Amino acid sequence: MRSEAVDETQPGRVARSQRALDWLNFFIADVETAFGPFVAVWLSSQGWSQGAIGLLISINTGIALATQMPAGWLVDHIKHKRVVLGVSLACIAGGALLIALFPQTWLVGLGEAMHGVTGGTVRLAIAAIGLGLVGHKAYSRRVGRNHRYDSIGNAATAGSMGVAGHFLSLQAPFFIGAGLCVPAAIAMFFISGKEIDPTRARQGKKDVKAGRWRDLLRNRPLMMFALVLFLFQFANASLLPLAGERLAADHAGQSELVTAALVVVPQLVTAVIATWIARRSDDWGRRVMLAAALGALLLRSVLFALAVSP
Repeated sequence: MRSEAVDETQPGRVARSQRALDWLNFFIADVETAFGPFVAVWLSSQGWSQGAIGLLISINTGIALATQMPAGWLVDHIKHKRVVLGVSLACIAGGALLIALFPQTWLVGLGEAMHGVTGGTVRLAIAAIGLGLVGHKAYSRRVGRNHRYDSIGNAATAGSMGVAGHFLSLQAPFFIGAGLCVPAAIAMFFISGKEIDPTRARQGKKDVKAGRWRDLLRNRPLMMFALVLFLFQFANASLLPLAGERLAADHAGQSELVTAALVVVPQLVTAVIATWIARRSDDWGRRVMLAAALGALLLRSVLFALAVSP
């Protein structure tokens, strides 16, 4: 078995694969930006009520949550992780085009469902690829690197989508999102499958079999951690779309630019601190960082509830 920790600066395929994974994170973030608050802006312009838009976003989030465990099983049991990513990119592009071209209830719902099903799968596949490339000891730094490029991609694309939506068409963000699936797929193919250790990507030990469902359910610390993440996502996922929807209704003439700003600002902050957070997580412990994140979410929710201006 290859070395557990891989030097990210070493020459050769692993270094090239890591750079390709950086760009994959960048473009994947670009693609997924279209499914965020821009959905609320676009559907509001088509006469959808705030309740209908909120329900649609909730369905998307619910599907994403419900498919997390099956997606994890799928990613673990499929050796070729890039196949999972390729199918997911196709579904995401198709969903974006459905929302842009056919703003009818069931077709928009189908597009959001396609994104919800693949959203978790994409992130888990990227995590598995990163783990397979660098191993557990270097994985915190790899995660920080993932988030850095993900956030830069989100910020860059949200800004361009906001400008395109304001000056061209409210449909433009979805066409941009679908088109960016192409460079994302190209970046994916530059990741060398030979450098992704399948055992390390799944568990890291050759002599341990994959856990059974009932073993997972009996693991109380794991179930408690899953509950914490569920509550975090339940509180966090809809905040930005709902804030964007309200501001879009109050500032119709500048809704695309306001929405873009709502996405760009937090992503720029994340891009700046992601690597630092990854290092401090190793030094201070992950519970401390998670508690800080929960506190920030509480403050964010209160501010969104009280603030009325962009």
